[in-house]
Amino acid sequence: MVPMPDAADIAETLRAIIETAGDAIVTTNADGKIMSWNPAAERIFGYSQAEVVGEPLTLIIPERFHAPHHEGIARVVATGKTKIVGSTVEVVGLRKDGSEFPVELTLGTWVTDDARFFSGILRDVSEKADLISALGHSEGRLQAIVESANDAIITIDADGRVLLWNQHAAKLFGYSYDEMIGRPLDVIIPERFREAHRERQRHVAEGGDTRVIGHTVELAALHRDGHEFPIELSLAMWESKGDRFFSGIIRDITVRKEAEEVLRLAKERMECELNVAADIQMSMLPLEFPAFPSRQEFSVHAILEPAREVGGDFYDFFLIDDSHLCFCVADVSDKGVPAALFMAVTKTLINAHASPDSSPATILTAVNDELCLHNESSMFVTLFLCILDLKSGSLTYTNAGHNPQYIKTNRGEVMALDNRHGPVAGAVPCVEYGEDRSQLDPGDYVVLFTDGVIEAMNSSHELYSEEALESLLTESTLASAEQATALIFASVSDHVGSAEQSDDITVLALEFAGEPTVGSGQGG
Repeated sequence: MVPMPDAADIAETLRAIIETAGDAIVTTNADGKIMSWNPAAERIFGYSQAEVVGEPLTLIIPERFHAPHHEGIARVVATGKTKIVGSTVEVVGLRKDGSEFPVELTLGTWVTDDARFFSGILRDVSEKADLISALGHSEGRLQAIVESANDAIITIDADGRVLLWNQHAAKLFGYSYDEMIGRPLDVIIPERFREAHRERQRHVAEGGDTRVIGHTVELAALHRDGHEFPIELSLAMWESKGDRFFSGIIRDITVRKEAEEVLRLAKERMECELNVAADIQMSMLPLEFPAFPSRQEFSVHAILEPAREVGGDFYDFFLIDDSHLCFCVADVSDKGVPAALFMAVTKTLINAHASPDSSPATILTAVNDELCLHNESSMFVTLFLCILDLKSGSLTYTNAGHNPQYIKTNRGEVMALDNRHGPVAGAVPCVEYGEDRSQLDPGDYVVLFTDGVIEAMNSSHELYSEEALESLLTESTLASAEQATALIFASVSDHVGSAEQSDDITVLALEFAGEPTVGSGQGG
C-alpha cells in the first residue's frame, strides 16, 4: 500500500510548486484582497510580495476593468457560480510601471468554513501575442518566434506527417527536428490512442466535426524513452491551396497533475477523517427516542443538523436522580474538528458537575472555570442549561451568552426566557453565574434552540428571525415534543429553500405532563 502523505509533506510539496512555478500564482479572499503572491508574480507584475499582500487585486487590473471584476466577485460570493472558474481565459494585466500586457488566466475557487477564496494562475502571453501578430511578417521572423517559444509547437498535414517541430518540442519529446520532419506524429502518441487519433484526424480533414479545434484539451503523450506524461494541447486548423494543416501548442502539465493528485489524496484523507469525527460527535449525543419510555411525567426530543461534516452545536439531557432532569443546548465558536473537541469537553464537564444538590448556576460556574484553563485557542461556547424538578414542575435555568429561549404554555402563551446570567463559557474565568426559575404546568413546553434557527438565511439573505419563531409557536398547537422539533425544522427549511445552510441548527423540546410515576428511566 502506498503510504498517505501527511499534512507537513503536502504543505511542503505545495509550497515548492508555488515558489518554483514559472507562472504567477495569486490568491485573494472574497473581498478581493491579495493573500499570497509567489516569486513569478513579482517578476511578471513588478511588485514585491510586501507591496501587494493585503492590497486589492485591482492593483494589477487596468482601471477600465475594475467594475466588471467587482461584479464577477460579488456574483460568485452570492451564488457560488461563475462561468470562468476552471477555464483558461485571456485578460489584460497591469504592471507596476503602468504598462499593460496580455495575460492567460486559469481561475479556481474554494470555500473554507464560511470563507471563500480565489486562486489564479497567470501567464504572461506577450510572446504568444507577438507570435500571432508576426504571422504577417517574413518567414524568417516567424521561424525565430516559433523556436523561442516556451511551449512545443508542432504542425502536421492532413496525413499526420510532421512539417514543423520547434526546439521545445524536441526537448519535450526527446526527438530532434531531423528525426521528426516528414514522420507520422504517431510516435509521440501512446499506442492505445493511435487508431482513435488517426480516425479523428481523417474525419476532420474530410470536413467533419471540428469541436476540438480552438480549445485546450488534456491528453497523454509518449516520450522517446517510453514513459507517458500528461500534456495540454491547444489545436488550430488552417488551409492553404485547398489542403488542411493542423498546428498545436503543447505544454507539459506533469507538475500540475502531480499537485492535483496530492491535493486529491489530501482531500480524500480529510473527508475520511471528518466523516469519522462526525460519527464520533453524533454518537456522543442522545439519539434514541423516546428517550425515557418508562416516564410519563415528561417527554423530550431533539434534532441537530450540522452545516458542515463536523459542527459546533450540541444538546444533551439526562436524569440527575429520579426526580431531576438536566437538559441543555449549546453552540461552540467556530466549526470543524476543534469545535467538536471543545463540544465534547463541555458536554463531559456538564455531566461531571451535575449532582442532586447542584443547580444550573453552580454547574456552569464550575464548567466555565475548567474550560478557561489552558484554552490557548480562545474558543468559547454559548450555553442554555436547565434543571427540571419532575415532581413540582419547577424549572431552574441559566444562560451563558445564549439567545433567549421559550416556554409555550398550555394556555397558548409564548414566554421568552430572555435573561442572561453571565458571559459565554470558556472566555472569562472566575465568573459566578446567576440563574432564574419558572413554574411549569402540565401541558407546558420548553423550547431550546441555537442561533442557527433564527439566523437561517434564504437566497435573498433574509433571516428566519426570533419573530418568525415566536409567531410559529404562538399559532401552532403542539401535540408532542417530537412534533414541536419537526414543526420548527420544517418552518426553517421552508424559509431557507434552496439556499445553502450557513450554520448548525439544533432544536430541543421538552413537554411537561405532570403526574409523575414511580421508577426511573435511562437517559442520554
